Amino acid sequence: MYKEEVIARAFFGDPLPKSLEEMEAWLQQLRANPNARVLAVIHRETEEIVGEVALQPIDWRNRSAFFAIILGEESRRGEGLGTEASRLVLRYAFEGLNLNRVEANVLSSNEASTRLLKRVGFTWEGRRRDAVWRFGRWEDMEIYGITARDWQEGKGMGEA
Repeated sequence: MYKEEVIARAFFGDPLPKSLEEMEAWLQQLRANPNARVLAVIHRETEEIVGEVALQPIDWRNRSAFFAIILGEESRRGEGLGTEASRLVLRYAFEGLNLNRVEANVLSSNEASTRLLKRVGFTWEGRRRDAVWRFGRWEDMEIYGITARDWQEGKGMGEA
């Protein structure tokens, strides 16, 4: 599991499981959930798990999902792994799952995630002001989206 401070800086939802037993129960829930796809980000050379990427919840009726990615191993950041994993999961979303829209929410203070979303083709759609209480203060949430049409037109499909 990742260092707690790494998760605390990046995560703004319910806390992730901390014990091995909690992790196993959480993974079982994910496997059984037809509205979630959570995949490991694995370093090609070392085969170590360095993060995860998710499409959840998936709204099958409206063919949309929320996107999230975390690289929990800070030493692996800056190697293009996040960009590659993001492009692969977007390809899976649009070409494999036939989704029409993928949305991502990111804290305004998270500049690295904002750069990543733009790099892989997401478009800024708005801001939810004072949306998250974190570390004793309110933070804005930025809303980004990418559509199947954007993807088909090649937006975000450049080389990592």
